[in-house]
Amino acid sequence: MMHEKPGDLCNVIKLWHYNLLLRKNLMKTMTYVSRRGKISEKLTNLGWVQQTVGSLRIFVRLRADFYLCLVTCAVNFVLPALFSIVIPFLVIHVYRLPPSLIGLFDFFFALGMVVGGCLVVGWTNRTFGKRNAIGLASTAIPHFFLALSSNVVLSSVGMFLAGLGMLNLFTNGSGLRATATPPEFRSRVFSAASFLVAVSIAPGMWVISAVLPVLGPHVLLLCTGTATVCAAALVYAVPDLQTLMKLSEDDSAGAYARLYPAAFQTPRA
Repeated sequence: MMHEKPGDLCNVIKLWHYNLLLRKNLMKTMTYVSRRGKISEKLTNLGWVQQTVGSLRIFVRLRADFYLCLVTCAVNFVLPALFSIVIPFLVIHVYRLPPSLIGLFDFFFALGMVVGGCLVVGWTNRTFGKRNAIGLASTAIPHFFLALSSNVVLSSVGMFLAGLGMLNLFTNGSGLRATATPPEFRSRVFSAASFLVAVSIAPGMWVISAVLPVLGPHVLLLCTGTATVCAAALVYAVPDLQTLMKLSEDDSAGAYARLYPAAFQTPRA
């Protein structure tokens, strides 16, 4: 049986002591920063629930961004369930294809996002303008391809195009949010948008898994594809969005503060 040496025990005690000192100094620094910064002090006095509600209240008042986020939530309601539930069921139990194709479809979707980020989205924005509706509608392509054919090449192309469309939507939406939101509110607006998009995933998984045995994969994919196209058409009904998307990066800086000044007014106690 091995025993610790006295020198090793001393080193452990020293490390423990230094750790206590580090924690103590860190707490002092955090307290100092929270007292010095007015915004930090206000946020510190609020609980996390109040902070979340406050961020959502700001985000809801940004009508263009909020409604675009709701449309994105509608797509996100379906897309994760497509990858994790419908495609595996369709490939394995209906088309009787090798399970490795599930990973192949995921790869082509990811490849579409990479190619879109490196080449396509920037070119399409410069050539045709920022077309969020087209990017959103592109995510419906694999729904129809998978429902109507068991051709692996056709489905892979559909996944690739869906990846392009998804990145187009996220790039243009996030880019507008980053430039148009005042810097001091930017993190809160991004957090609220991410929260809403993430919340839409779990209900979508539950609904799709419940409806799949009733409708079958083919009818379900036709329904979700049609619903995605309809959601893409709603982008044109989003107030102020088309005007904001036509702005250059310099012109869109702080646009939300000019367009929705009431959203950033701090309520009086």
